[in-house]
Amino acid sequence: MSTITAKKWPGVGVPSKYLFFRTNFLYFFTIFPLYTPFFFYINMVIMVL
Repeated sequence: MSTITAKKWPGVGVPSKYLFFRTNFLYFFTIFPLYTPFFFYINMVIMVL
């Protein structure tokens, strides 16, 4: 997962643990009142990565 992220986002190569944390962090916001198309789009992009 981290390798794919590095390929799609050059210079962002982050550990898989940090990527996992960021995914849960965004997902945490998507299921709460802050649920907006913007957060939903970001969550979908992260999940695809």
